[in-house]
Order: sequence, then C-alpha cells, then structure tokens
Amino acid sequence: MAFGAVYALEAKLLYEPLRRLQGTAHYVLADGTFEPNPRYTAVPAPRRTPPHRIPECGVEAGRPALAGDLARLDFVSRPERYPALWPRLVGR
Repeated sequence: MAFGAVYALEAKLLYEPLRRLQGTAHYVLADGTFEPNPRYTAVPAPRRTPPHRIPECGVEAGRPALAGDLARLDFVSRPERYPALWPRLVGR
C-alpha cells in the first residue's frame, strides 16, 4: 500500500484521536485483509477504491502524485478554487 498526505500549511491536524485509539478504524494486514480496531465503538465496513485520476490537475495513473511540480496539488490547499472537483473526490 502506498500512502501520501498533502495538506495546507494552515491546516490544524488532529492526530491525538488517532493516537488515543491506536490507529484508524481498520488495520490493513500484510495479506491485504482488514481487521477492525477494537478500540472503536462503531466501525464502518471497509472499502477499497481505486486511486483518483484528476487529469485537469495533472494527477494520473502510474505517476506518483507527489512527484514533479507540486503546484498541481493546489486543489488540496485551495479547494475553493475547484468547486466542481471536490464533490467528485469525496463521493457526493
């Protein structure tokens, strides 16, 4: 699994709840299966989704999102400039 995080410098990241619960709602095991984190009182069903392709921002399959010109990730730190994009990314 590959994971990357891009966020606005002004963002206030809230890691304390994850520390307290010792991770996210599911653990991803070495064989690719999910195990619920027993510290959560309610755990939604896990889901697998393919990586997002955002050609209008230069985010394409087979190309690391964090490689190259990072200005193309402007949609993360300035979502108000991309009102049509975010509903697609969050599934609304």
